[in-house]
Amino acid sequence: MLNLKGQTYFYILTTENKMETQEIMAAYQKGFLGAVNDNVVAIAFDYDEGNLFTYVYLKTIPTDEDFEIVDIAVTETIAHLPKITYEKIYLEKKCQGFRMREHQGWFFMRYSKSSLWLS
Repeated sequence: MLNLKGQTYFYILTTENKMETQEIMAAYQKGFLGAVNDNVVAIAFDYDEGNLFTYVYLKTIPTDEDFEIVDIAVTETIAHLPKITYEKIYLEKKCQGFRMREHQGWFFMRYSKSSLWLS
């Protein structure tokens, strides 16, 4: 936000960047349909000029099965994003009350009154 002589101006993301984020979110929705189980706490992403980084936060230590499910979902996601030339998946166990890092976008966050995963 910029204030010049009583006038307020807001900086808005360019349409291209906003569209890319919307396209990525739509692709994640298609790719992860049915792939989010009770073990998943949150899913985030970062995107940078053809590179897509997916971060999946779990309640337990990631297993081979967890990675396989996420890998298939990310493959489905990338199928809808022709500009992606590189992808990387990170699976991490997170404890109750953990602080989440900043990411460009969050695709999924679990909220539960019985456990404070997002406090």
